[in-house]
Amino acid sequence: MLPQLWKRTQQMKRPSSSFSSLSAPESHSKEGMRKEDVGFGNVIETLKRYGHNKSLQEGRAMHSHIIVRYGQNPSSFLSNCLVQMYGLCGSTEDAKNTFDRIINPNNVSWTVLIKAYSQNGEVSKARDVFDKMPHPDVIAWNTMIAAYAQNGCCQDAIEHFVKMQICGSNPSNVTAICVLDACIDMQVGYKIHNSIIEFHFEDDIIVGNALVTMYGRCGETHEAEGVFMKMKARNVVTWSALIGGYARHGFGEEALKCFRHMNDARIRPNAVTYVCVLNACGIVGSLEIGKYIDAEVRKQGLLWNNVLLGTALVDMYSKCGALKNAREIFEKLSVRNIVSWSALIGGYVQHGLGEDALKCFKQMNDARVRPNGVTYVCILKACGIVGSLEIGEAIHAELRKQGLLEKDVVLGNALIDMYSKCGVPEKAQEVFNQLLVRNVVSWSTLINGHAQLGQTNVVLNLYRQMIAEGIVPNSVTFIVLLTACSHAGLMEEGEQLFHEMRAAYCLEPILEHYTCMIDLFGRAGHFDKMKTLIDKVSNSRYLPLFLTVLGACRKWRNVKLGRWAFEQAIGLDERCSAAYVCMKNIYVSVGMEIESELIEAWRLKNNKAWKNRDGIETEHKDYQYTHAYAKLVEINKKLSQEGYSLGKSENVLCCHSENLDVAWALINTPKGMPIHITKNVRVCHALHSDISFISMVEKRRIQVNGARCIHIFEDGLCMCNNQYGY
Repeated sequence: MLPQLWKRTQQMKRPSSSFSSLSAPESHSKEGMRKEDVGFGNVIETLKRYGHNKSLQEGRAMHSHIIVRYGQNPSSFLSNCLVQMYGLCGSTEDAKNTFDRIINPNNVSWTVLIKAYSQNGEVSKARDVFDKMPHPDVIAWNTMIAAYAQNGCCQDAIEHFVKMQICGSNPSNVTAICVLDACIDMQVGYKIHNSIIEFHFEDDIIVGNALVTMYGRCGETHEAEGVFMKMKARNVVTWSALIGGYARHGFGEEALKCFRHMNDARIRPNAVTYVCVLNACGIVGSLEIGKYIDAEVRKQGLLWNNVLLGTALVDMYSKCGALKNAREIFEKLSVRNIVSWSALIGGYVQHGLGEDALKCFKQMNDARVRPNGVTYVCILKACGIVGSLEIGEAIHAELRKQGLLEKDVVLGNALIDMYSKCGVPEKAQEVFNQLLVRNVVSWSTLINGHAQLGQTNVVLNLYRQMIAEGIVPNSVTFIVLLTACSHAGLMEEGEQLFHEMRAAYCLEPILEHYTCMIDLFGRAGHFDKMKTLIDKVSNSRYLPLFLTVLGACRKWRNVKLGRWAFEQAIGLDERCSAAYVCMKNIYVSVGMEIESELIEAWRLKNNKAWKNRDGIETEHKDYQYTHAYAKLVEINKKLSQEGYSLGKSENVLCCHSENLDVAWALINTPKGMPIHITKNVRVCHALHSDISFISMVEKRRIQVNGARCIHIFEDGLCMCNNQYGY
């Protein structure tokens, strides 16, 4: 069994061999080299240069020159250099032909050919060569283990590490580094770590760095920190490995704290360190530190020729919402690869700028950069944001053509989400049915799509099917289910699900679950149950929770609790328009007109409403606002002429920024064309009523994607079955 194979026999001693021969065959004895060949060194250097630059044609020409000068069978040393050059140039066929001409290939010859195959992804051929070696030494074993690790064959790498010891070949420190690079399973990782201690490699700083990297990669950041603390010496690689481990698994604050300690230790960061720190800045939204790193890399001249660092800056600025800065960096990159493009597109999508994301995607296609799975996921999200069913269907066709849906469940889930947000649940169901693998995200996404359209019976049936198929629901699944129950007024079912979440699946409620239950009780007027839950989370800083309480208070005219919820909400965001509107309506509902007018004055003072909505920079806002407002006045007049009344004055229709968005879309689209608006807010009763009237009088299909529900208005009716806010 594997545990016994890790044990070191008493005869094993630590070897002194190194791995350097694989990158420079000339470090071995230069057998056959003639003293009179004063140009021999130049030939070797030229071959190395051609390999580094991947200059295959020049390399072949040099090979012909070598044959003329040294004959068909030059020395093993020179032949090894030729094999290495061909491998670096990507021509394994030339490398193999050159190897076959070596009369007596030595271990270096075999090893260089193994590496030529492995660095070109031909691992099976590398293994065939290794198996034919008469007496593989530790360098050959290291090369084969590294070949497996670098090509994702991690289990094979581990097995060869064990096998080399069975065959009596002692591991070296380089062996430890290679096998750690292959380790993705912590049980195996612990055993490798024990072997490293047994062979006394733990004091080697490079091995220590590899251990920190391995633990960080596997998410064992505590173990990584433990190795880090025990290391007698630490360099920039050590610090970068620990920072990178934290950032990779979402521990942004810990990563930034580690970076500060690194600066205190006067260790100078390198480009890799900066990339890791920028990732951490994106996680926690630390724009200030991100800008500091930006200034540092510019000062050191690291930015423009390092695509990895440039892409990390684009990603950081995008995640922090500084999209202007992200675009500026992106435009100045000397090389823009798919990762760079995807980072910028992802930033637009993250902040709800679907149109900008689609525009960027078009520019990427014009630049002939081929999208990858990450890009497609971002674009499908953008299609859902703007309701671009046409582009979404084109992406779907392309994914089918490339056969990507069979390999990537994430893409399938993104398609389900896109079709749901575009108001086509039957297409979402079709994609779901065709998925070869369905995980909990697939089910939750499909359930959410139906929930957003108010199809509660379908939601509960899908949940039962999901359980029957053995899929265990997660926290997100229950947020969707509880939201559906609250919108449909199914209090008994909601309470049962809330209990089931904890009892059957050991899922502790988070703020989103409590908010759903508060919403459920609030709609039903069960203030006693509602207050019990509020007491459990009253110290939280979660704006949707307080807006939910405000909605319930408006419905049931509870001024005291409503005023408390309003104060909490404004304390978190004094420009929250929904909080002001709800509180104003609470006062109006109980006849407190003076207080209502004071709230409205406060709103106008602290909130820019539609003109500065969502913090998005938009040109000609005053122009847009004026014309959109005029359009709403026009609609009010039409409704009045047809005998409908929206309120006491024409301004009632203009209280909501969403109405202005709809009006602006009416102005700028052809008559009869459907309109799609995405707003991350709850659609209240007044807004729902307004847009119903607008769809009727303008004869338009208007889709509004709210925070939890999709509303599709047509001829004055909505598909959500009136499951709007309060």
